[in-house]
Amino acid sequence: MNKPEESDDAGMLGAGTRRWILYVAAFIGLGLLTTGAGYWWFIQQAEGTILDGNVSGDPPQTLELQQVARGEALYQGHCLQCHGVRGEGNPNWRQQHSDDTYPPPPHDSTGHTWHHADGLLYRIVRDGGTIYETPGFKSAMPAFGDRLNEDEIRDVIAYIKSLWKPEHRESQAEVSLQDPFP
Repeated sequence: MNKPEESDDAGMLGAGTRRWILYVAAFIGLGLLTTGAGYWWFIQQAEGTILDGNVSGDPPQTLELQQVARGEALYQGHCLQCHGVRGEGNPNWRQQHSDDTYPPPPHDSTGHTWHHADGLLYRIVRDGGTIYETPGFKSAMPAFGDRLNEDEIRDVIAYIKSLWKPEHRESQAEVSLQDPFP
């Protein structure tokens, strides 16, 4: 008795079809490899940071998550009494009191904090707002340099920055080039 011949499925496909299948498989494999590498790179870049959404091609302004968390805890202990739990400030912060002071401003994107450079923000937290008083303007902002060390002041400022919109962080970073942290 003759044995039936074993079927060779690959033999039933023409050489052109097999070549086309290999090209498609290679193309799909290359696409998966590229996607995986891109995903890995993005995760490596974003891990531990808050990306600002910068699409200009410049390095993104980022905030370290651990620093923001430390700053939030310090903010809750030292700043929220005046500036609010989420940096919302006093609703009438633009209305001057009879003693020439202003109510505490918001630290979120609705205020003006993001207009100031890192160096200025640092000095205001450390030394208080009184060092910037002018005729017709008095600051009620107390100094925290006796309660917070340099790193803690930077942590609080990082938390405040996390309350801003990405475009405000980017603008503030540009201003800070002229007056960076001490």
